[in-house]
Amino acid sequence: RAEEGVMAIGLIVTYLVVDIDLTQDHANTNMLYFPDSDIGGYYDELEAGRFPSIIDEKGPFTFIAMASRKDPGQPHLCPPGYTNFQIMTMAPRGYSVWGVDEGPAEGAKYRLNSDYRGRKEWITERMIETAEKILGPFRDHIVHQETATPLTQERYTLSTGGTSYGLRFNPGQERAPYRSEIEGLYFVGASTVSGHGIGGAMVGGLLCAGEILNRPLIMEVMTGQQLVDPASIPEDPPDFDPYEFSRGAALRMRRQEGRMRRAERAAAGT
Repeated sequence: RAEEGVMAIGLIVTYLVVDIDLTQDHANTNMLYFPDSDIGGYYDELEAGRFPSIIDEKGPFTFIAMASRKDPGQPHLCPPGYTNFQIMTMAPRGYSVWGVDEGPAEGAKYRLNSDYRGRKEWITERMIETAEKILGPFRDHIVHQETATPLTQERYTLSTGGTSYGLRFNPGQERAPYRSEIEGLYFVGASTVSGHGIGGAMVGGLLCAGEILNRPLIMEVMTGQQLVDPASIPEDPPDFDPYEFSRGAALRMRRQEGRMRRAERAAAGT
């Protein structure tokens, strides 16, 4: 199964912050746009290893998630009056479409590759054009913009082929069960039967834990049973910044503090 499995197609995500409030005119939901009714043909071109030809004329399939609408008032997303949102689309499998032969997991350098940068700029522009059809003009208000490709995903997570969604879904059931044929070996994550995304991965973790403990944990959670004492979960410190923490700044600071304490003890002869 591992040798025959095929990964899902990858995603491209453009992260944007604009200095205007877009949340008031849009519902608290995800937005989907297909440029044409031939959805099957769109996927056929992706499966063939190329970007669909319709993109330049009508734009790409587009998924918009508005973080500021889902979590209003969250100071870590953006300042008041600004909007933080993401635009996503699909990418063909493989590296050649990005002008490289190997991925970052193999040590390949790609970020300064002119073909890669050109293709990334092209699809980013098409995504923004399409998003403006849905959200209205916002281009002149962009204060932060960055795009992640499947190569970005592979670089940071070592996900095979840079996919965000693990193994593909198909009738052949390529996805792994939680309990393997080997005693004590379990599987969890976006490539298991629970599916991908935040919900799929979280539910998969719960179901896998249930297999290990031989307990119906999913039913316990769904019926409202409390599995962990909330008092045992430490609160975030007042100056906690998830962005800085995710970048490793907090970890580097703790390491530096540890080195300083060790140096102080060494100087004191203890």
